[in-house]
Amino acid sequence: MKNSDVTGIILAGGKSKRFGSNKALYSYHGKKLINYTIEALQPVCADIIISTNVQEDFKFTGLRCIPDIRKNSGPLAGIHAGLTASDTKYNLFAPCDMPGLVTDIFQFLLNQISGYQMAMVVHQDILQPQVSCITKNAVPQIEEAIGNQNLQLQQMPDYIPAIIGISEKQPFYHASMFQNINTPQDVYLKPYTKS
Repeated sequence: MKNSDVTGIILAGGKSKRFGSNKALYSYHGKKLINYTIEALQPVCADIIISTNVQEDFKFTGLRCIPDIRKNSGPLAGIHAGLTASDTKYNLFAPCDMPGLVTDIFQFLLNQISGYQMAMVVHQDILQPQVSCITKNAVPQIEEAIGNQNLQLQQMPDYIPAIIGISEKQPFYHASMFQNINTPQDVYLKPYTKS
């Protein structure tokens, strides 16, 4: 699969209530949190979009920022907006607050998606749908889910044909890959560095 077939979509629409300010902009060990996600996606994407309702906060990235189309629908609204704005069949999703993500996880998802509309991973027996690859033709199913107020990301495999990979078995896996920064106390966690 060529990079030109892939768009990266960063989910940065959360209100950061527990953090107290826009955590995507927090300088985490010398780098804004969102920059960790951008750098992990760049090698496998021709385009990167930021899904956010505060577009002015992310002008410094130079990336296209898109607001939710379906308001008050949580992270699923960000996924819907990202897919709607994308110009490619394949779309990689990642949150703005997981500095441990590595490019290899996204390549893994792209390698898995053939024949499915969604590829996702499991971490410690928990689905991680916010780190996934979703094809653009899944938009109608997502619109229907939002219309039915079925907003839980964990339920996406119930209505989108998905393949679920076990990330712990992959050579690129590391224990803090899916650790997100939710509170000011979390910023003291040591960032992952590839050896």
